[in-house]
Amino acid sequence: MSDPLLPQLQSAVAMLETNVEDACARLRSVYSENLRYENPIQRVQGVEAFLRLMRHMATRWAPFSMQIDEGLESPDRILGRFRLAFRPTFLRRTLDIEGLTRCVVADGH
Repeated sequence: MSDPLLPQLQSAVAMLETNVEDACARLRSVYSENLRYENPIQRVQGVEAFLRLMRHMATRWAPFSMQIDEGLESPDRILGRFRLAFRPTFLRRTLDIEGLTRCVVADGH
């Protein structure tokens, strides 16, 4: 693995709050085309589907913020603790979620 990926992810994710398209361009450059994203209520397959989800959350569920606070990176895995805050229109209140994200690194991506 050449440059560390964790700082790139942290930077791109933080940009979702202020510049969604630039953030998505950065995320696209880091993630694989066959990205699989899962959480307890949804499953998304493919980088374009994931970016659509990020755009939706960042633009329609404002106020929106996401931050990867800290993490560990090895040649084949990235673990990052994240904080996410957003306000889905159907709830009329802000949700604050803390969790752990796990990325599997393949071919340096």
